[in-house]
Amino acid sequence: MSQIIRRSIATGTAVAVFALLAVTSATEAAAVPSAGPSSFRQGPAATADNSIHPNIKSPDVWFYTDANYSGDQADAGTQSPNFGGFNDRVSSIIIYNDLQSFCFYVDANYSGASFMSPSDTSGNRYYPDLSIPNPFWNDALSSFRPALLGSC
Repeated sequence: MSQIIRRSIATGTAVAVFALLAVTSATEAAAVPSAGPSSFRQGPAATADNSIHPNIKSPDVWFYTDANYSGDQADAGTQSPNFGGFNDRVSSIIIYNDLQSFCFYVDANYSGASFMSPSDTSGNRYYPDLSIPNPFWNDALSSFRPALLGSC
């Protein structure tokens, strides 16, 4: 699967990577001790064009409990071993100003099935509905971190 991801990134087909959703088993994921509940910063309601966050200067991941960047939202920073109150509630994601890949996991402490959001030199990445292309990911995520050496 990692060869497919690398090939897709090299050819610039980020959509294909997300569609393939690099799934790994819990035994393949590195076990990392929990740092306790997450400390997400709650934010105001998002606008359709997400202009609510125009001045974000470093990589930053925002979670939303509903599709199309609506519902409760939180600034998750760049990694979290445990989503706390957002555990199994994330339905859409925005990754701001990012030049690196992120891995999202269905279990806490970076374990369970995962998918990689590849890096993008254009800046922001938008995932308005995690149920597309696979309903499995909607309301299923529990942890995330930067990809290690280009894989989850």
